[in-house]
Amino acid sequence: MQLDQLPGDRPPEPGAPALPADRDVGLAELLEDVADLLGRDADAGVGHREQQVVVLHLDPDLDVICPLEGRQEWTHGNAVEETPDGHILLSFRQTSTVMTLDKASGKVLWRYGPGELSHQHDPTVLENGNILIYDNGEHRTRGGCFSRDVEVNPKTNQIEWEYRGSPPLSFFSTGISSAQRLPNGNTFICEGRTGRLFEVTRAAEIVWEFVNPYEFPHRGDQRNRAIFRAAKYPADGPEIRNRI
Repeated sequence: MQLDQLPGDRPPEPGAPALPADRDVGLAELLEDVADLLGRDADAGVGHREQQVVVLHLDPDLDVICPLEGRQEWTHGNAVEETPDGHILLSFRQTSTVMTLDKASGKVLWRYGPGELSHQHDPTVLENGNILIYDNGEHRTRGGCFSRDVEVNPKTNQIEWEYRGSPPLSFFSTGISSAQRLPNGNTFICEGRTGRLFEVTRAAEIVWEFVNPYEFPHRGDQRNRAIFRAAKYPADGPEIRNRI
């Protein structure tokens, strides 16, 4: 399949310039991370090998671009991590899809999202095997636009926990953002576009909150406070011990 005919898109007009066959910026960047996880040398042809593994197992009938998004890339991969059982967990923003791949074959083992997620970010595997996802909700197909954090059981595709604002629009980031399950069972959330960080309990009570006070120009916005992603560490944790 050539990427000048992207899934969910119309065929190009006669005479229109065609995109190169490997034109998928998000996917290309993601493949470099996949290559790192697989422990192979990207300079030794791994990029081509991994592109075959991932692209071959994407399905044009299932991995369809949101009709409200641009067509300069197919998937916009925004997250990749190795799961505890050795598979690869991926997130594709343009197609609102999270999937798990078998590391050896590239076969899709689990696929979730279209119709339920909307341009999500930062899926992570929890200790119980569920997947925690920041569901941005920019082009949500029902219920209006709002963000939420969801914990999905990949065995049943059921949402076992969810946090959303009250009212829903009080918690909304069109892009970036993250969610982290803490050892105490709470969830640490980065509402990226607004630069808001907060911690919620299982009962959806906000127990800590911080809004980035620092502003900087970005894409015409002179008062941008965005934070791409955030993580919370204990003061005595190995990440920062003896560093502050």
